[in-house]
Amino acid sequence: MTGTDPVKLQVSDGRSTDETTQSVYVKAVVTEPAPVANFIISPSKPVAGAIVLFGDRSTNNPTKWRWDFGDRTGAETTPTTSHTFATAGTFAVTLTATNAVGSDTKTVNVEVSPSPKAPPVASFAVRPAPVDRLAGKPLTFEDTTPGAVTAPLWIFPDGDQAPTDGSRRVIHTFPTPGPVTVSMRVCWADDRANCTTMSETIVILRALSLPVPSFVMSGPGVINQQSAAAGIPITFTDTSTGEQLQSWKWVIGNQARSGREVKATIDAGGEVAVLLTVGNPAGEKPVARVIRIVATNPPVAAFGLPPSPVLAGTSVSFVDRSTGSPTAWRWDFGDSTATSSEQNPAHVYATAGTYAVSLVATNASGTSQANATVGVSATPAPTATTAAPAAAPRIQAIGLSLENPGSGSAALVAPRGVEVRFFDVSNVASTLTAGTTWVWDFGDASAPATGATTSHVYTVAGRYTVKVTVTTRTGGVGSDQLPIKVV
Repeated sequence: MTGTDPVKLQVSDGRSTDETTQSVYVKAVVTEPAPVANFIISPSKPVAGAIVLFGDRSTNNPTKWRWDFGDRTGAETTPTTSHTFATAGTFAVTLTATNAVGSDTKTVNVEVSPSPKAPPVASFAVRPAPVDRLAGKPLTFEDTTPGAVTAPLWIFPDGDQAPTDGSRRVIHTFPTPGPVTVSMRVCWADDRANCTTMSETIVILRALSLPVPSFVMSGPGVINQQSAAAGIPITFTDTSTGEQLQSWKWVIGNQARSGREVKATIDAGGEVAVLLTVGNPAGEKPVARVIRIVATNPPVAAFGLPPSPVLAGTSVSFVDRSTGSPTAWRWDFGDSTATSSEQNPAHVYATAGTYAVSLVATNASGTSQANATVGVSATPAPTATTAAPAAAPRIQAIGLSLENPGSGSAALVAPRGVEVRFFDVSNVASTLTAGTTWVWDFGDASAPATGATTSHVYTVAGRYTVKVTVTTRTGGVGSDQLPIKVV
């Protein structure tokens, strides 16, 4: 034990004895044994390419360490270290622990397993493009995962689906619009426990209806929506309704066009079919119309004068009788009043006199002027013995065109479905209407009409005779008739 103890020394020579006592400090010295090497491994079953931790668990207080991992990668000298085995195999890992007394060595055979195979990198494609993914329309889902994998399993909101034809694709239809999440699961063909699942949210759009196609014609040569002049450009404008309209294909006679608004010139007269096909993502729908092309030259202006006598202060009618399908009119009544652009205007002369009347008729091919004089008499004072003239009606119409102008057999033409105005331009109609009756027969078995002016719409093509019968207040009866052709 460590401490101070007394030490006594006694000496004797046989005759006498002597002794002395002194205090002595005694220190105990303990000697430890050499280390006993030991260590731990984490994880206990490492795999190639992964980090492995080694920790010293030696006893007897080692002060130096030396690690050898058995794969010729060098040694480490710390009590705790890490190591990565590049390949699989069995490696003799040795720890040498040393202290002042000695050293000890421990070797452990470490079994390193191969690295596990990573799961497949799943991927898939969807067709058609997002703008065409419509409710009720089939979509194609195709597995595009690289490598040798098992047949995919598709997981849809309304159930699972797998290919049945040996391919890697399925076809699926979603009945309602909105976002849907689609998942696909695949595994390695040689390791069916090693799988992965990919999910993607797609948006299903509301299904579109087909367009409702329609169009209008415009331009200086357009007479109405069923007829136009030859040789003059016609503008055809789409007026279709519907969502996401995206294509317009025109066939005008033998001319093809595309676009929402196109122009075409038709040189020859006759009937021409116009076909417009309008498309949107739901499909295409056509509309067709047959238009009549009228061969035109510059117009020949002409007009009918009001019947005599023309009385001052009385409204009188001027009737356009121009040929060549004019599209504009300018009347000058010769009395310094405003001009008129109506086709068949009415006018009142304020005072008696002779007036020079002119009509300028215009179409796309040119203009023409007609002139005439009108004598206007002062309005006579009424007398008790003044008798009404006999009925002599004369029919005039607005809304008719001239077929084959310039020929000796020209016919007045009315298009089906378009209103035509008829009126009596006789003296009876303009001055003596009180007590006078008009009865109109349009020749198509429709109900008769009454009045000095009327209108009618023909719905069936054919030839008809319009007849008016007039009875004056004094009992005079007269009639007039006008043959027309409805196309």
